[in-house]
Amino acid sequence: MTLLGLLWYEWLMCAAMAAALIVAVPVYILLTLREWAQILLSEADDGDIVDAEWTVVDTPQRRLLR
Repeated sequence: MTLLGLLWYEWLMCAAMAAALIVAVPVYILLTLREWAQILLSEADDGDIVDAEWTVVDTPQRRLLR
């Protein structure tokens, strides 16, 4: 039996993929907004500019490379 040229299992797969999108897209948007809100409302960022630089630690492996 076909409906608009698709078999029943094709409609079933179509419905499953549509349901997955209907669930996944809002969840993704909400999680992204939540993460942005945490970043914006974070008290760790008090406006100070931290001059961060990578430091090279002298290790035995580095000594072997010299």
